[in-house]
Amino acid sequence: MEYTLKRSRVCLAGRFNAKKGLTPEDLNPTDWKRITMSKSDYEAMKGHYFQSFLRSMLEVADVEKQVVCRYEMVFPKQFDQLMVLVAEAGTQTLYPCKINNIRLWFFPYDMVLFSIDIEEFPESFSNLTLMHRKWKAWQSNYNEFHTEELDEMLRPLAQLTPSQCPSQITYSGTKIRQYQAIEIDITNGDSETVTIKDDLLYELGTFSDIGIVEDKDPKKSFKPSTDYYNQIIRENTLSVFSNWKALALNDSFTVLTIDDFFIKKEFEENFELLYMRCLFEEFYCFDRNNLYREKKETDIDSKGIETEISYMEQHYFYDEFCFDFNTPLMYQAMAKGLELQKYREQLTQHVKRALRDARQERNNSAVNFVQIFAVFSVIWTIHAMLIDDTCSAFFSLLVALLITALLLKRPQLLTRLLQNN
Repeated sequence: MEYTLKRSRVCLAGRFNAKKGLTPEDLNPTDWKRITMSKSDYEAMKGHYFQSFLRSMLEVADVEKQVVCRYEMVFPKQFDQLMVLVAEAGTQTLYPCKINNIRLWFFPYDMVLFSIDIEEFPESFSNLTLMHRKWKAWQSNYNEFHTEELDEMLRPLAQLTPSQCPSQITYSGTKIRQYQAIEIDITNGDSETVTIKDDLLYELGTFSDIGIVEDKDPKKSFKPSTDYYNQIIRENTLSVFSNWKALALNDSFTVLTIDDFFIKKEFEENFELLYMRCLFEEFYCFDRNNLYREKKETDIDSKGIETEISYMEQHYFYDEFCFDFNTPLMYQAMAKGLELQKYREQLTQHVKRALRDARQERNNSAVNFVQIFAVFSVIWTIHAMLIDDTCSAFFSLLVALLITALLLKRPQLLTRLLQNN
């Protein structure tokens, strides 16, 4: 059975390299329009998604206290069909595609994400994976595929970065992620017995050379070992119905399908909301975890981060948000590929340890105060005895005895007292 590439749609998403302090108010209304959902559409979507999920991802018209807002770039119709370059081994060929939209997402905690939705018309699977591989490392590969037309299209986006260069749209230290739906056609075989090939799904999802899995040459560069390949297919694939199969990895979420359902409906109605939410969760946890790795805990407002986590749990850190069963499975696969649970747990442990250490420090300060008071109490007792003030001497002695009893009951306090002395 042989497959041919029918059509493809990909969204390039990542953390935007925004100018410091960029807010929606800084966007030029000529270049950007705000995306809000009508109340009627909102009511219709509430039949599919929980209200809390929708309110954490979409703006509803004329409703205050929005959690996130989105803006879409306005570009002239001459950019409806775009040609970019595919360059490899010293040769260049044109790669036809269409940019459906470019969006900025303003999430809480000054987190700005971007998404570029692209329809593709490549001649082969090989061209598809090659182009996706170049997009993955956008910053370092931009000079290999850009055209003047692409530069002009990205101008309003690039102007919002510190360098104002189209190649610098990704935040420092991050890379572009991709979610993609690829429709295939059967050219040789019985359509009633068609199956989605795991090796093709792996190659598309990892942006590998087509045929690398079945290549007989063990020295072939980037050929996966049998153990690794089997592990990826076993642990990271999602298959609910026979007409599609998905692969969720850290760099990509790929659906290989034999119909057009995912190309349009799922791509526009579900993928965008699910994947952008996952990316925001990942980047938020990444930032906060890095604080604890790079700074002293005493320099971090762990109580403030604990409050942030409570906010995130209210709006983002939960997995039940939909009435059907297929969409949550998609989200769970994306979240697993991006290892969100690991990042959440790491952040929780950092905060718990920091708060525990802070409490211990406060306890130590209290103990030190008691110890100092005990010393002064003994001194005052001796002083009172020397001046023959019976009442003062008796009271001071009583206090000293009580503190001494406490120290005897808590030997570790006495040990610390001796160590301090």
